[in-house]
This record gives sequence, structure tokens and C-alpha cells, in this order.
Amino acid sequence: MPLIRNIITIFLLSLTSFTASGQEFGTHWIQCPTATSRQGVLFRKMTVGKETPDFAFLEVASAGYVDVYVNERNIDRYCPVVSDTAPITVRRYDVTPYLRPDTNVVAVEYFPRDTMANGRQLSVSVWGKNDDGTPISLQTDDSWLCMPSQRRLLNSDEELQDATAYTDGWKSTVFAQALWTRAAAFTGDKTEDMELISEYNLPYKPSFIIDYNYFDEDKQGTWYDFGTAIYGYFRVTLRGPRRGDILHIGPLTYICNGNLDEQAFTKFIPRTIRRLKAWGEGGYNREWIQFFQAIGVESQQ
Repeated sequence: MPLIRNIITIFLLSLTSFTASGQEFGTHWIQCPTATSRQGVLFRKMTVGKETPDFAFLEVASAGYVDVYVNERNIDRYCPVVSDTAPITVRRYDVTPYLRPDTNVVAVEYFPRDTMANGRQLSVSVWGKNDDGTPISLQTDDSWLCMPSQRRLLNSDEELQDATAYTDGWKSTVFAQALWTRAAAFTGDKTEDMELISEYNLPYKPSFIIDYNYFDEDKQGTWYDFGTAIYGYFRVTLRGPRRGDILHIGPLTYICNGNLDEQAFTKFIPRTIRRLKAWGEGGYNREWIQFFQAIGVESQQ
């Protein structure tokens, strides 16, 4: 069975390693009606079945960045990259190992970019076959649920992470349904180009994690220096700030939740990191920062 599944995977990828002009290729677009144009969005769909899947594939198309989960497992093992040559990026995954014979949850975090197509936030399709031969089929429509996420794009290079926003259980079977709303189907004009990005043509992926080299303090805050330029993301573990305290860490504005060992981090947009300043609005203590790490990515081209 694994051999047959691999053959199917290779065949499907060979059919869709494309940059296609003027075609939607079965996409069914949805958007969050309560989110602003620069707001991140959480999407989810829960289904109930009775059969064990023989094989299943999940395809995600988006004008922005995405992070994909199936039954709380992060199946996007790569950086949440987007195409540099097409307005829509398509990602494809073999989700056979993640599906269960009962309740399944597909959850996607979406984050916008400046070149996004207006209103065209997310399209998801799942297809495959159960052990008894019955087909597996799921696609995005107005039965999907959505809510604004903790993240917002402030400008082309800065983002906000609001850790006070309630998102508990957003990718599980137990969640606060009253906080969610139905997604809206997008019925605008067809998009232009789409490009498939898979593990076979990734532009880059995470490769190492390092701690800062040293820090300097001035009257406004603390400068953290990594000693060399690193392309990727960063994360900061905090202990001590109160709920609602606002910290600025390089390009990230972080609103604290007041929990023990909370973590502020950049997620979707890779940047060159070498020397970053941390400071706070109305109060700041360098001892709040327990760890400051950079996550480097390397080119796969």
C-alpha cells in the first residue's frame, strides 16, 4: 500500500507542478467577513466520518501565507512561503497519516501580504478514498467557520501579535463556537496565475536556531545582537509582564497576556535579523526577557 500511495502522490504532483494562467483548477474561495484587509484569520472545518482513509490529499490555495493543521497536527513542515512570481500560492500535502475514522478537524491560519488578491483569502480541497472504496471529499464553502487571529500586518514589514485575543482550542474538537462566524464565499473575478510550492521546490526551510550573542542597554530599551546576519524569524520567551503590556521587539509589536513564560514571535514573514531593539510602552524591564532566539532558514534553490 505505501508503494501505491507514493506512486499516486508522484503522479498527482506531476500533473500540478504548474504556473497556470487564468484558471482556478477547482478552487472554492472563502474569506472572513469580520476581519480587516490586514488582519490574520483562523479558518476551521470539523467533519464526522465512520471509515479509515486509504489515502487522502489536502490542497490549500491562498493569496497570503498559511499554516495548516489536521487534528491539531501541524502538517506544514516547511516555512509558510508564498510565490514570488504568482499572486496565488498552492500547497499540497499527503494527509493520510493524520486522518481518523471518526471526527476530523482541518484548521488553517491565514496571514495577508501586500500582493494579495482582494477578497481571495483561502481555498481548501481534500480528496481521497476510504478503505471500503467510498470517496473522501471536502472543500471550502460558507459552512466553514472563521475568526480574526492574534496577528495583524501593520505595514509591509511590521506585524502585531495580540496574545490577549482568545483563540484557545481553535484547531481542536473542543472550541468556543460562539466566538466564530461563518465564512463568506468569494464570488469575484477569476484570479490570474497560481504556482504550486511543495517539498520538491521549496525556496527555503528552517535549518538552525541560535541565541543572541550579547546585548546593550540605553535609556529607551535593550539592543540584542546576534553577531551575524540571519535570515528567518525570531522568538522571545517572556516572564513578568502584566496582561495588556505592550512590547516592541524589532518589527514585532506584542501585547502581553500575563501568563507565565509567554512567547512573542514572528511567524510568516522571514526577515534579515542581526541587531534588534526591545522596548515597552509605559513600562519595560529587560529581565522580562528569558530567552531571545533566531530561527534561521536556508535556501533550497
